[in-house]
Amino acid sequence: MLVRKYASTEPSPAFGSEASASYGTADKMTLSAWVNADTLDSTQRNIISRGSSPAFDWTLASSATSAGKLFFSSDGHATAGISNATLSTGSWYHVAMTVEGTKTKLFINGNLDRDIDSSGFIPGVGTIAIGAAANGSQGWDGKIDDVRIYDRALSPADISRLYNWASGPVAYYKFDEGKGTANVYDSSGFGNIGTINGGMTENDWVPGRIGTALDFDGSNDNISVADTASLRPDNGDWSLSLWAKPPNSNQTSTFVSKRQNTGDYEQWSLSICGNNGCGVAGQYLVGIFRQSEAVERRAISTSDVADGSWHHYSMIADKSANKIKLFQDGVELVTTLTTDGVWPTVNNADSVKIGHDNGSLYFSGAIDDVKIYNYARTPAQVVEDMNAGHPAPGSPVGSAVLHINFDEGYGDTANNSGNGGTVINGNLAGTGSCPGGNACPVWSNSGKVGKALDFETSGTSDYTAVSDDVSLDITAAMSLEAWFKLETLPSDPYCSPIIHKDADSSGYSPPNYGRLYDIQVCSGLASVQFWDGSTVRQASCTTPIQTDNWYHVVGTFDGTSVKCYMNGKSEGTASFSQTSITTSSRRLFIGAGRIDAGNVEYTDGLVDEVKIYSSALTSDQVYMEYNQGMAAVMGAVSTDASNNASWSGSDAYCPPGQGTACTAPVGEWEFDENTGTTANDTSGNGKTGTLTAGPVWTTGKIGSSVRFDGTDDFIDVGSGPSTVKTVSFWVNPQTSTEYPVDLNGSAYVWINAGAVTAQGFTSPTIYVNGLVNGSVSTGVWNYVVVTTAMGLNASDFDIGRIEGVGYHEGMIDLVRLYDYARTPAQIAWDYNRGSPSVRYKFDDCQGTTAHNAAPTASGDAPGNNASILIGATAGNTSAGSCSSGQGSEAWNDGTTGKRNYSLDFDGADDVATVSAFSPLASAGQTTTNLSWGSWLYPKTSAASKTIMEKVTEFRLTTDGSGKPICDIYTGGAFTTNTAGAGAVALSLSSWNHVLCTYDGINIKVYLNGNQTDSWIQGSSITAASSALHIAQNSSSAQRFEGQLDEMTIFTYPLTIQQVRNLVNGGAVNYGPLQGAPQ
Repeated sequence: MLVRKYASTEPSPAFGSEASASYGTADKMTLSAWVNADTLDSTQRNIISRGSSPAFDWTLASSATSAGKLFFSSDGHATAGISNATLSTGSWYHVAMTVEGTKTKLFINGNLDRDIDSSGFIPGVGTIAIGAAANGSQGWDGKIDDVRIYDRALSPADISRLYNWASGPVAYYKFDEGKGTANVYDSSGFGNIGTINGGMTENDWVPGRIGTALDFDGSNDNISVADTASLRPDNGDWSLSLWAKPPNSNQTSTFVSKRQNTGDYEQWSLSICGNNGCGVAGQYLVGIFRQSEAVERRAISTSDVADGSWHHYSMIADKSANKIKLFQDGVELVTTLTTDGVWPTVNNADSVKIGHDNGSLYFSGAIDDVKIYNYARTPAQVVEDMNAGHPAPGSPVGSAVLHINFDEGYGDTANNSGNGGTVINGNLAGTGSCPGGNACPVWSNSGKVGKALDFETSGTSDYTAVSDDVSLDITAAMSLEAWFKLETLPSDPYCSPIIHKDADSSGYSPPNYGRLYDIQVCSGLASVQFWDGSTVRQASCTTPIQTDNWYHVVGTFDGTSVKCYMNGKSEGTASFSQTSITTSSRRLFIGAGRIDAGNVEYTDGLVDEVKIYSSALTSDQVYMEYNQGMAAVMGAVSTDASNNASWSGSDAYCPPGQGTACTAPVGEWEFDENTGTTANDTSGNGKTGTLTAGPVWTTGKIGSSVRFDGTDDFIDVGSGPSTVKTVSFWVNPQTSTEYPVDLNGSAYVWINAGAVTAQGFTSPTIYVNGLVNGSVSTGVWNYVVVTTAMGLNASDFDIGRIEGVGYHEGMIDLVRLYDYARTPAQIAWDYNRGSPSVRYKFDDCQGTTAHNAAPTASGDAPGNNASILIGATAGNTSAGSCSSGQGSEAWNDGTTGKRNYSLDFDGADDVATVSAFSPLASAGQTTTNLSWGSWLYPKTSAASKTIMEKVTEFRLTTDGSGKPICDIYTGGAFTTNTAGAGAVALSLSSWNHVLCTYDGINIKVYLNGNQTDSWIQGSSITAASSALHIAQNSSSAQRFEGQLDEMTIFTYPLTIQQVRNLVNGGAVNYGPLQGAPQ
């Protein structure tokens, strides 16, 4: 970035008044600039202004009365303001003034600092000058860059984006060519093409961290880039970034350099120092910015940076900080620094080398995505480079230093998925083993997103500790983030720490009270604190915290301000002069504070999604984090007890619209470890299983599973849940007789000749693939559920054998135990997210078969297709095809369906029939749970028609007024329901969705997502293998004239939310209102 240094006595660039029409309107404008002052005294020094003292048209300058503050005016000094923030010399600030009507606002570093009332008129006659008044007086002492004038008032979001905007690199090598041995191309636009040298061949193109990369041999492979002015830092800032995969071989080599090989060895370079080259064993990152031996900046990491894996490395030559900064995987490294002489001027004319230092040091390993910048990148921009240009947050690569989502549900460790690595995993209770200890928080399925940790203060002192690490010693800018739901509020003067890093000072004493940085709740309000070594920089949110509600809090620190965000909105700001956060050698705690510093405080409640960033998130990024780190979240895992969208792990076990609190399993073994001899209980209840006698990990139905040999393999859980009323699991048996689950030696589930038997259960109901008393197939996945009203004790729980009876041969996945009997709707939700057992989409568009598109456990076609009969005596005379243009074809007349296509029936001799099958349960079994319905488009009359009739099971018809009637077959005949007072008739020549549900108590009718009728009915249906008639009844009468689409049958009664999702084509539907997308 080329900037201009202005001395207070030199002339400033001026723009004549004849250009006045181009700079703002009568009452709207924006000024912005980057400034870095060498002097900030009580003297007015102009950044940009129009006219001359004393009556400037408008001015943005330093204050003549308050040292370090800014002065701003937009109306010829009729009104003026002084900033709240105080600037410091030697630091860059983005300053902006917006004018709209009678309001003038000052922004510093993207944040609103102050606004004033102004006259509402912007004078426009004087000469515009940068760095002084137009007459040369009041000169700015320091640097000014990127000055902009807009003829409109930018919004606060626009100002924030302008502050966070950065120019691109001067050289960018993606290495995505993937072939060739001549050149690598520069994507920056500066034309710095690289030449491939040494013995590199086509085989040196290898899979990279992003796309492809080049593999260097450490002998003579390198890329050279000819010297250009864009690659010379001069006396300014400089940045490098790249992905590399150095071998763990203790090499001394160079990633990138521009090095003079004689004389003063003038250079900028980023290298690895190995082979004891830095005085100790290991491989250390070295950044050099050198003019001569006497004028040099050098940084060497204190930690080993190469282990044979891909890592992202960055070097920042930051003149304002007067040092080199080194980063690995987005985290600034602790370094030893050399600062000899003034800031170096690096202008050597040597080539840039990638994989070489222009001397004898060649790199061995792969390099990818090399970027060179002519300015100092910020920590947030370093993360952006690491994430292939995606900002933090909201990127496909981890952006946070610390991100603990608490979704394990078991064990003693809450894993960090941030780029700080496993060294900063969370340790439940700090030492020892959880669960079980007095300080162990409890795993909960009721997180804000997935699972969470539940901390208690009554009779226990729960906390999670994160070891101190250099990645948590963030000083320049940072953000803290967490979701929490308190069960009790702390009593004054005590607080509930959510995130708390202990300071090196001791106890609960001023000024910092043992904290380095934290999010806490005190006196009913959330606040954020950062300690700079002398003052606590604090901001509080204003929303009162109430128990049993989830809150999202983010605290940001940018060096001149602290902000507290509540649920995506900024609620508190504190501004101050430039400062930085100090460091601490003590641990970070979640759910507690000052455990190391003394005078401990604890939290009673749930905590979820804890994150720490090495940058100050913008307001847009905070809102994205509130939205789960995404620009948009489409849908949810389910709904809560109030039928609001929910992402909680516990609600994921029940279908949307459940209307009551969902209860998670008391035991859950997902088998997704895929290694080792431990099968963890992800319910949070700690019932860990041990793989015994050699069962093996393999591909499962969902993730991984366990394969048993049928001889002696099993998983020993031991003492399981004391009350079990539902057992569910996926099983892929090798033979038709197998032994998957044993609760206690007396109560167990086994497969006998393909039939599931629940031994020792009282009046069990058995489901296979969603159907009551279905049979198990060998060699494919089957979903088995057994429910009972009488609880059983899983006192000696085994998976893969029935003790004393036999061992299982085949695979088992996702075993769950519940302490209540799951409903058919819940079982269907577990099986296939509540999909229908029969679905005719009518999208075939040709032929005389309407295929059943319902999903199956094995993935095979479900069968039970409908045969279409198009008679030749009325409107439609053949099946034809969609969009044929032939008015006598049933598929053509159904071209525009409700969802894509449909099938047209002429009401005379067009019908469809499905041969005998049993979609609700095994034939002969009784059931009281089902739903059935369709989209329909009646053309001439909707009165006294049959839409569908499943012989001796259920039907959907209309009465003489065209109102939908739902009947079930019980006691040897169909019920004869009549329309109630609230019933609504079908609309002609438009699409109607009708769905019937039955739950053993009521038959309900839903028209277009709204309940319009119901009948009390307490009888059961006996499942039958019988025909399904479509567009007519079983007597070939009451034929329907019009189009039918999306006909479905379910083995459970849908909730009203599920009905509405069905009507809408899902929680979110991007398709047209009718027909196929064009």
